[in-house]
Amino acid sequence: MSAHSASAGAYKRSRRLGAASKVRSHSRASARVITVIAAFSITIVRLPLFVEHKSILDPLILGTFALCIGWGASRQPRGSFTNYRALWILLYAVIVVVALFRGAELHAYGSLESVVNQGTIYILFAAFGIVLITSAHGRRERNERLLAIAFAPAIYVAINTLMHLAGLQSPEAGGLISSSPAELLGYLGIVSDRTKFPLASSVNLYSIVVAAALASMVVVRVRAPRLISRKIAWLVGVACIYCLLLGDSRGALAIAIVAVLLLIVRPRLSAYVVAGVIPLLPLIVLGGTSLISGTGLNHDLSRSGNQFDEVATASGRTFIWEGSWEVLRHLSVQELYGWGAAGHVTSGASAHYAYVFPGNTSAETIFTHDVDLQMIFDTGYVGLAIYIFAVGITWRRIQNYLRDDPKSPAIAFLPILLVIILSGATEVSPTYYSQEALLTTLLIMGASSALPLPPKSDKKRVTTIQAPTPKVASAQLRSDPVKLAR
Repeated sequence: MSAHSASAGAYKRSRRLGAASKVRSHSRASARVITVIAAFSITIVRLPLFVEHKSILDPLILGTFALCIGWGASRQPRGSFTNYRALWILLYAVIVVVALFRGAELHAYGSLESVVNQGTIYILFAAFGIVLITSAHGRRERNERLLAIAFAPAIYVAINTLMHLAGLQSPEAGGLISSSPAELLGYLGIVSDRTKFPLASSVNLYSIVVAAALASMVVVRVRAPRLISRKIAWLVGVACIYCLLLGDSRGALAIAIVAVLLLIVRPRLSAYVVAGVIPLLPLIVLGGTSLISGTGLNHDLSRSGNQFDEVATASGRTFIWEGSWEVLRHLSVQELYGWGAAGHVTSGASAHYAYVFPGNTSAETIFTHDVDLQMIFDTGYVGLAIYIFAVGITWRRIQNYLRDDPKSPAIAFLPILLVIILSGATEVSPTYYSQEALLTTLLIMGASSALPLPPKSDKKRVTTIQAPTPKVASAQLRSDPVKLAR
C-alpha cells in the first residue's frame, strides 16, 4: 500500500514538473515574440499606409501593442511602474496626446478618429518601452530587448529600401519629388530626383530616422563591436547612405557625422549639455548660416538661386522663424500651454511666413521647421520644458547604466537620441509631424526609464585601532592576559 502511494506521489510530481516546464517554454516563446515585435515596431505602425481601409488594420495594431503590454505587466515584479522617470516619460507622451485632441477640437489638425489612433499609439509606445525592460528576466533577456529597440530604426530603413528597390509605392507616402533634383547624387555624376520612400512621412523627416540608424551602427561598431557583425553593419550603412543620397538629405547626413564624432570623442557626454542645447538649436543654426552667407559655400551648397533655397537662409527657415517670432514676441498666457496641435495655424503664425512657399495651396499649414517653436505653439513653454527634462533624465539614465555595462546594447540609444534631438534645429523632430522620430524617441525613453540602476559598490571601511595606554594595558593584563595577547 505504501509502495503504491509512493508511486502515485511520484507520478503527480512528474505531472506538475511537466506542466511547469510547458509554462516556462510558452513564456520563453512569448518573450521572443515580444522582442521581435519591438524590433519591427516602427515598421508595424507605418504599414497601414499600404492599406486602403485603415480602419481595419489600426485596431489590430493597437490591440497587438496593448496585449504585449498586458502580458509584460503580468510578468514583471510589483512596483516597476512607480519610479518617477517612467511617470515623467508617460507625462511627456500625455502632453503630446492632449495637444492632438486640442488641435482636432479646433479643426486645425486631423479628424477625431485619426487623433484617437495616433494618441493611443504614442501612449502605448511609451508604456511598451517600459514593460519591455521591467518584464525581462535576467540580463541576457534584457540585452536582447535593448538590441531589438536599438535595431528598430535600422530595420525600418532596410524595409523601406527593399520596398523601394522592389518598385512598391504607397499612395500616401512613396514617390518622386520631380521639382527637386538630388544634388548629392549630382556630385557623383548621377542624375535623379529626390525620392520619397514607401513608408516615409516625408523626405526630410524620414531622413532623420535614417541618419539615426546610420549613427547608431557606426558608434556600436566602434565602441561595442561584438553586438553586431561587420557584414550586417555594412549592409545597414549602405542602405542608410542610399536613402540619404536619394533624398538629398544633406542636413541629416551632417548631423549623423556630428553625433558620431561627439560620442566617440566624448563618450561621457553630459546630460546637462544634451538637454541644455535644445532651447539653443535655432540660435546655433542662425550663427552657422551667418558665417556661410558671406562665403562661396552659400552658392555651392544651395539647391538653386532662390533665396528660399539658399544655405544662408537654411532653405528659407530663417524667414519661417521670423514669421513665427511675430506671434511669440507678444508675450501672452496662451504661450504657456500653447494652442494645441498645428498651433502655428491657430495662432496665426503660419500666415506670416506662407510667402516662403509660393504656389503651394497649403502654405499656411506648413510647420515651423524647428522643434522649439513647434512645441511652444503646440504645447507651450510648459510642454517644451517637460520634453527637455525627459531628454535629460533619459540621457543620464543611459549613461549611468553604461557605467556598469559599457558594452550593453543601450549604447546605441545615445547616437539615435542625439541625431533626433539635433535634427530639431531645422525640423520638427520629434513631434507628431515626424511620427517615425517620435515613436523611436518614446520607445527609447520608456525603455531607458526602466533600466535598473548599477549596483553601488560598498566601500570598505578602514577602522583604526588605537593602542591602549600603559595604564589601561596593565589593567587588562591583570584581568585577562590571554585576551590581551590575542
